[in-house]
Amino acid sequence: MLISILSITTLVIAIVISGFTDRVGLADTWNKPPIANTSTKYSIFIVVHWILILIGLAGLWYAWGIYYAIGALIIKMFLSRIIFDHFYKQVYREYCWHYLPTVQKSYEERGEEASEISMKVEAQRMAQERIRKNMNYEL
Repeated sequence: MLISILSITTLVIAIVISGFTDRVGLADTWNKPPIANTSTKYSIFIVVHWILILIGLAGLWYAWGIYYAIGALIIKMFLSRIIFDHFYKQVYREYCWHYLPTVQKSYEERGEEASEISMKVEAQRMAQERIRKNMNYEL
């Protein structure tokens, strides 16, 4: 019984850490917490995250069987995907609102007339590109 409780607790902690790593992975370089500023610290953090997942799954496997461990892994993957999508949409909205005045200003400087939709599409493209660069740790 104690192994089950500890296993579930480690998996819950791993899900919370997964949300944190998703948010850090999407954040801009100036917006990252100190643990993610260097690749060594962040790598150690990710290794600890995976160790917690493996400990939790091994404990569930030992206590209740492989089917419960596989079920917990599927639930963890599902929740991690939902958390990632939430943070992605949040960061995407922030960048879209950030880039929209930039796009408007660039059209005004060039003297071109652009519709509101075309400017929003351009801002969305710029936001997606920035998020992709953040996820790849590019400047």
